[in-house]
Amino acid sequence: MHESGSVTLDIFEEYLMKVILPFLKRQFPDLRKDVQEFILVYDIPSVHNVSDKVLTAFLEAGVIIYGLPPNSTHWSQPCDNRAVFGAFKRGTTT
Repeated sequence: MHESGSVTLDIFEEYLMKVILPFLKRQFPDLRKDVQEFILVYDIPSVHNVSDKVLTAFLEAGVIIYGLPPNSTHWSQPCDNRAVFGAFKRGTTT
């Protein structure tokens, strides 16, 4: 995290490449670029333009990265319920 408390593009990309991508490759070793099996959706206003290097690395691993458009959080808020994010949160917490 940046000293200001916000996430910068560099920090976000480093996190994606050093944490998220290796995790997905370990958990799902059969991922391949000809079949996109996952979509990674993020909503971090300061990092809406992820680099081609990061996009390519994820596509080659079978993962599509999609950043929600700026000022569209109100569209995704209905997903923040037990059916979508609630199930995800239960599955990722101990």
